[in-house]
Amino acid sequence: MKAKLLFLSFILFSSSAAISQSIQSFSPSTGNAGEMINVTITGQNTNFQQGTDVIKLTNGSTVISPQQSTFVNDSLIQSLFAFNKDHPTGYYNLSIQKYGSYTLNLNNCFYLNPDPTIALSDSVYPSSASQGDTITLTINGLNTNFGSTGVPTTIWLKQGTQQINGSNIIVVDSTTIHAQFIFTYGYPVGSYDVYFYNLLDGTVTDAGGFILNAGPATPSIVSCLPNSGTQGQLLTVSITGQNTNFQQGTDVIKLTNGSTIIIPQQSTFVNDTLIHSTFAFTTSDPTGYYSLSIQNVSYTLYLNNCFYLYPSTTTPSIVSVTPTSANQCTTATLTITGLNTHFGHTGTTTTPSLKYGTYQIYPSSTTIVDSITIQTQFVLSTAYPTGIYNVCITNTIDGSLVLNNGFTINTGPTSPIITSVSPNIGSPGQTLTVSITGQNTNFQQGTDNVNLFQGYTYVYPSNLTFNSGTLINATFSFSTSQPTGYYNVNIIGHNPIILTNGFLVAQPCSAQYTIVPDTTIPHHYYVINNASGYQPINYLWSWGDGTYDSIAYPSHTYNTAGTYTICLSITDSIGCTSTYCDSSYLQKNPNTVISVDVIPPTVTGINIYELYGQIKVYPNPTTNNITIESPQQAVIEILNIQGQLIKTITANSNKTNVDVSAFPCGVYVVEVKTEQGVAIKKFVKQ
Repeated sequence: MKAKLLFLSFILFSSSAAISQSIQSFSPSTGNAGEMINVTITGQNTNFQQGTDVIKLTNGSTVISPQQSTFVNDSLIQSLFAFNKDHPTGYYNLSIQKYGSYTLNLNNCFYLNPDPTIALSDSVYPSSASQGDTITLTINGLNTNFGSTGVPTTIWLKQGTQQINGSNIIVVDSTTIHAQFIFTYGYPVGSYDVYFYNLLDGTVTDAGGFILNAGPATPSIVSCLPNSGTQGQLLTVSITGQNTNFQQGTDVIKLTNGSTIIIPQQSTFVNDTLIHSTFAFTTSDPTGYYSLSIQNVSYTLYLNNCFYLYPSTTTPSIVSVTPTSANQCTTATLTITGLNTHFGHTGTTTTPSLKYGTYQIYPSSTTIVDSITIQTQFVLSTAYPTGIYNVCITNTIDGSLVLNNGFTINTGPTSPIITSVSPNIGSPGQTLTVSITGQNTNFQQGTDNVNLFQGYTYVYPSNLTFNSGTLINATFSFSTSQPTGYYNVNIIGHNPIILTNGFLVAQPCSAQYTIVPDTTIPHHYYVINNASGYQPINYLWSWGDGTYDSIAYPSHTYNTAGTYTICLSITDSIGCTSTYCDSSYLQKNPNTVISVDVIPPTVTGINIYELYGQIKVYPNPTTNNITIESPQQAVIEILNIQGQLIKTITANSNKTNVDVSAFPCGVYVVEVKTEQGVAIKKFVKQ
């Protein structure tokens, strides 16, 4: 019945797929430029309501998308299209695209006629203005559609590459519109073309329709006082302008000398013609003349060579560092002393660091003692290499100061290690937060990331929390196909810290087994041990009659009538436990003896019982040798009771002698594989 249902569903699917999807009609099929047209699109066997993404009309490179679309049902769409004189006349193709499903086309379904009443610009008022003016420009049009529902109009002036956009657009009626223009001194004077655009009128141009004249009062910078300063000085400069509006949108003030640009630390706009700016001149700033520039929304003003920077009469420097060395895995408090320095000067920022090649260590805290002394604390983790470091200080006034080879980091007395990972076991398909604990570590300083790796397989955390210098919480997500086995735990920093085999990815253990009757011996059953887990595995078989076995492949005999439940409990080497019970077969009647042999699982599809009667193993028990009788051309494997392979033999005759004198005492499994099947026997080595 199941096969018939599957066949029926296949027939239904095939029949449905055979019905093609198509666009049947596009109505109306013609229209004029300058019109907003609501069209109806009809489909056959379509599902428009389920994820239709793109609807468009195309004519060559021209693409027109609807302003809006309503999906009435799976076969009906109503779309609103706007056509204007910018669109070429002629036939248009319709395409409807549903991503991941289909693209439907209906060619030459719509014909666009020219606009019978083309929109024009009739007048622009005023037709001129001056730099510095703010005006309301009025455009009167002919056959225009200003203010039509869903048809916004944009207005702009253009001269070459210079474009001035109108703002605060107000529609008076369909032929009259207002726009505000602000003409800064940054816009060039001369003739401008007037443009406006909307969806129905298209782009309309009034060539040379507006003239911008020079402003009556050109803004300028009059003075910059004082007009000189010295390297290493913090100086407030008064900048005076004429016809300026400094308080309205001044963005950037700067002094420039070649490629050197100095931005003020702060600026106060006293009024529209006066600015007070505080500049910090470092000892590394080049001496000589500087030009001043002020950028405003209305203009950019320049005063060339208005300020001269003289060399410093006193050169700042770092003269000492105490102590001069410390060990890794310590926190060192350094006292740095300068000469002619400006540590802590109002409006300045002082930043110390230690530098060795590409490594740079910044302090965890800094205290300014006075203008020549700072105390700063460095956390010297093993993330930073041992060696001789330069002591660096960057200051707003002093510039960059360096004491070469001023501090040494020595190897710490104890190396950082990972001491624990908890939990240290996960399973494929699991998301797990792991706590990683270190010793002599400083995870919060310079640790970039954490990963688990096995060969070329890496697992990175989705979330990482640095709780302290010795504790990290990392959340790992293991895919269902994640390779099992041991992974190294890797703390990634300047110097990685690795815990070899610190984490195990393992499939959950399972105490599964299967009971099957022996087809050749009455009242004899096989229990196929399918238990899985991380070796070695401890077994406990409960036979349901008060007796137990603790090996992988025991045998048991039932003498008393009754129904028995066999339970298998396992504990693997990583602490995983599992129990499985089954009583489906073992119902013993009086006057019968039921025997059970537990055997290992074999290759799927091979009959493990077919050859049982043909295989003999003797003597059993044995001390030195066993003889195995089997069909010719057999592969014989001997396994211990834990399922580990001990010996493999290729048999070329009916009898095979095997020396087992060196085998430890215990129970062993003999597995004989031939072309006809597989048989399993046991023997005891004494």
